[in-house]
Amino acid sequence: MSTVSTTEIPARRRPTSPRRGMSWTYVAIEVKRLLSRPAVLFFCVAMPVGFYVLFDAAFGDAAGAGLEGSVNAVFLVSMGVYGAALAAGSATVSVAHERPLGWNRQLRLTPLRPWAYAAAKILAAMIVSALSVAVLYAVGLVWGKAAITPAWWVVSGLFIWAVGSVTFAALGLVVALGFRGETGSAIMIPLLLVCAFLSGVFQIPIDNSVYQTVMQFIPMYGIDQIASAPITGQPAGWSAWANAIVWLVSLSGLAVILFRRDTARQ
Repeated sequence: MSTVSTTEIPARRRPTSPRRGMSWTYVAIEVKRLLSRPAVLFFCVAMPVGFYVLFDAAFGDAAGAGLEGSVNAVFLVSMGVYGAALAAGSATVSVAHERPLGWNRQLRLTPLRPWAYAAAKILAAMIVSALSVAVLYAVGLVWGKAAITPAWWVVSGLFIWAVGSVTFAALGLVVALGFRGETGSAIMIPLLLVCAFLSGVFQIPIDNSVYQTVMQFIPMYGIDQIASAPITGQPAGWSAWANAIVWLVSLSGLAVILFRRDTARQ
């Protein structure tokens, strides 16, 4: 019997799975995980609705000077912006919890590509953000005091969801990748609260020239001004459009840079 040298036997390679792009299963798991957390439901869904109801209790359906609709309608749109930001930012900032656990390194052992992981986070954030806006608008519709044309119910909601959720999902990634451990999650909600106050989303009348100037540079300002324009009867100015576009592009770009740098280190 002839013998065969072991050097002549080709080494058996371990089969490897091809790298995959977007995993909708992972998106579904992420959405289910987010919606199972009471804190997410409270801050992202219940809190904007609560603020809206409290505002209505304080001001009712008072008509504002120069408004095409009611004050209630303006605040409904503003709370839609705030809710979308809370939902999207809270969803993506969860990366701050996963990084210390080595979740990114673990994902590199799977067929899921790093960019698909980030995209899944953003898509999950957009889904949760859509829920926040939809619930708030449903409450406003049932309440019946928000004087908004039927077309603008749809247009403003879609605009807030599309632009707001992507912008603040990117902000959540920036915060999560820019701060270590629990710090990112701890500062996200207070950061969005400060942004809402400084950008005028809470509709607090402050007659101060410095405040009026600063608010034009704060995230949420542009989205809120554009979404509220048909109600206030005043077209959104160039500063509002510039604010919305610059924050959307800059935060998205910064999130991509930080994510690539983070995955390259691991």
